[in-house]
Amino acid sequence: MAVYVHIPFCRTRCHYCAFYLETGFSPRVLRETLSGIIAEAREWMRRLGYPRIHTVYIGGGTPSVIPPDQLEMFLTQLFETLGLAMHEEASEMAATDPDDARASVPDEITIEANPESVTDMFLETLRRTGVDRISLGVQSLFDRELALLGRRSDASTAREAIRRIERSWQGRWSADLIVGTPGQDTGDLSAQIDELSDRGVEHLSLYGLTVEPHTALEQAVRRGSVRMPDREIHETLWIAAKRSAIRRGFHQYEVSNFALRGAESRHNHVYWRLDPYLGLGPGAVSTLPSMVFGQPRALRLTGGSVFSYQSIHRGTLPHEMEVLDNVSFLFEHFMNGLRTAEGVSMERIAKRFGVDPALLCTHLHRHWRGYSQRDRRADPTRTLRLRNGAREVVDSYLAELLGALETWEEAQGLELSWSASSHRNESRRFAGAGAVEHTR
Repeated sequence: MAVYVHIPFCRTRCHYCAFYLETGFSPRVLRETLSGIIAEAREWMRRLGYPRIHTVYIGGGTPSVIPPDQLEMFLTQLFETLGLAMHEEASEMAATDPDDARASVPDEITIEANPESVTDMFLETLRRTGVDRISLGVQSLFDRELALLGRRSDASTAREAIRRIERSWQGRWSADLIVGTPGQDTGDLSAQIDELSDRGVEHLSLYGLTVEPHTALEQAVRRGSVRMPDREIHETLWIAAKRSAIRRGFHQYEVSNFALRGAESRHNHVYWRLDPYLGLGPGAVSTLPSMVFGQPRALRLTGGSVFSYQSIHRGTLPHEMEVLDNVSFLFEHFMNGLRTAEGVSMERIAKRFGVDPALLCTHLHRHWRGYSQRDRRADPTRTLRLRNGAREVVDSYLAELLGALETWEEAQGLELSWSASSHRNESRRFAGAGAVEHTR
């Protein structure tokens, strides 16, 4: 399975950010929270039967705000707890005993970083601990846009971080850019994508700026001091950014994600395929299989606040738990998968929900007008995917899709059979199925 780790600390809150995080944290709170995450990981690994972990994503917040020596200690303990072995040690252990869980070598370990935190010591810490991918929060290479977004770094800081990565980082790296900042034009976007491409970035995440409730950006819009671009301008900017990325050799493998061939985020595919994943840390989300009242169900768990992690050593896991009904969980498979170039694997749907792919596709064809925009090169009984242009507006079809799935459930029924089989081994069963039912 995959693991996401949420580090909920930032020096300041960006104007558009609505994620759970803390800005006024003390060294003690940071230390105790990191210790709590290790204790949480240890408890979950025990409950879940010590599954093999194939990807890890460390996000936030800003993981790079952790001082390098403290970060190295945390990552070393975390990876040991998750049963991961790195580099030469992993090779020796795997050669001696291929079944040794400690010899599990992950496919990918990503950490998010902000430009102002990227130092030579930070990059060396990542190398020593086995992190092999950086997601850099550039957001913009123009000072005016960065100031409007409330970012701590300016454009020169971002460029210096990129130079450090170019000079001393041997792994892969990705950059985030925000599309739709007030005053932005298509030339600005193209210039930024060209510059990042010239500097060796292998992956781009292009996020449309949205006004989230209870953010500084929302307050500015309400006051009238910031005016967001209208829908037509936003779409023009988005199309320009997409075309610029494609022109530089990136392919759009998900609506917001572009990569050079072979540089796609392996961890992201876990979310889009609805494979089981474990979330660690305050505010982190997990989606796990379990038995609920004798029936297999998908559980959605959300970690508590920073302060609840101070007592985690006393044996309590601070999570809110939601049991997903089968229609909602099936709908999520389509909601996520149809945003990707890969599409929705109907074979995976058939295994997980006990449905006949041909009958389900016939049902969708009858009830879902958007289905007429499917990719006709794909066999719909094996893979259902939208043409590239239709993926951009998939949200407009989802309400109708949900209705179609609800009528299917009433007529046919759904029986979930879901395991932690990964893309590497579809036959591997989830050793810990049922262990989660004791979590409250």
